[in-house]
Amino acid sequence: MYFPPLAGGLRGVKSKLSEVLFQNKPLAGGLRGVKSKLSEVLFQNKLTFFRENFLTKISLVSMIFLSQCRRNELKVSPFYFHKKDTQTEGGMVLQIKTIAVIGGGTMGSGIATATAKAGLKTVLIEKTQDLALRSLESITRELNVQIARWAMTEAEKKLVLTNLEVGSELPLVQDADLVIAAVPDDFELQEMIFKKLSDICQPDTIFSTVTGVLSITALASALDHPEKMLGLHFLNPVLKTKLVEVVRGFRTSDDTYATGKAFVSSLGKKSIEAFESSGVITTRLIVPLLNEAMYALLEGVASADDIDMAMKLGYNMPVGPLELADRIGLDILLGFMEHLFKETGESKFRPCPSLKKYVRAQYLGVKVGEGFFKYDKETGRRIPSRFPG
Repeated sequence: MYFPPLAGGLRGVKSKLSEVLFQNKPLAGGLRGVKSKLSEVLFQNKLTFFRENFLTKISLVSMIFLSQCRRNELKVSPFYFHKKDTQTEGGMVLQIKTIAVIGGGTMGSGIATATAKAGLKTVLIEKTQDLALRSLESITRELNVQIARWAMTEAEKKLVLTNLEVGSELPLVQDADLVIAAVPDDFELQEMIFKKLSDICQPDTIFSTVTGVLSITALASALDHPEKMLGLHFLNPVLKTKLVEVVRGFRTSDDTYATGKAFVSSLGKKSIEAFESSGVITTRLIVPLLNEAMYALLEGVASADDIDMAMKLGYNMPVGPLELADRIGLDILLGFMEHLFKETGESKFRPCPSLKKYVRAQYLGVKVGEGFFKYDKETGRRIPSRFPG
């Protein structure tokens, strides 16, 4: 099949893509879908670029089109928000323009990167300005790693950093449409944060937490409008994991849930509706598996390498249970287990003694370079020689 060349270089490509965007059927996949269509147009017309130039031009043109479509209240894909609130079958999807993330650790930084990459203005808050700047440095370093792996372009990095603001003062989030608390699973800490946020933010602000173990309903009691509270349980690594559990509390409204679900879709992720329960779905199911793997190691059933190899080859797991525990963070995992054991009293959630030993010794996993295995602190890659256990 012959495709006549487009006149006007990239301007001609933009013109051609414009015809596609203004048809009745929207492009799927948001920015990714636009880039895919651009790629198709460019290749069909036999335009050749070096990889970096090619992807950079695609990203820049895609950003231009998204900006034009938002200004004209056009729907680029089902994942992008309209300029106005939208009624859906499940409830009213409220307008989301600004995201606030409280906590700049691994989870918070990942969420902030994902939202900024999706084109949303993002404010990342840490306890001190020094910690906020460290979070920004960590995000920048991770973006550079993604570029080195050809998983991201310089244009996408610029998009993230342009949309991202860091700071240490809670009043910076006063205009946020959605606030996400990515702080430790400490009920008193999160309750205090939400009480402060309730006084600072607008009445229609939606509040959420990434916790997989704390009660959404109990946390909502700290708000003036508890129906505006829900759980958004992201999983690490945020940029790679496609799932987010959207958790309803007892008083979560349909509008709040619908907006949360649409927000997750805007990031290119799949949402699953869950009702409040300790551990929700993923934490509740994965914790006993990881705990049992630790008991198998403690009892001398097999070595750490062989336990992980058995699960990877036998059940097609991308990483074994002990390495997965290291990547979650052994201190975080211990907190999950202790909370679930306290809530349910079931022995399957009782932490393995070796897990407590590793946490006391500060062998916390990938973030410190040592856990059940050893890791490179900069890249997070596993080092072949394992830590003696």
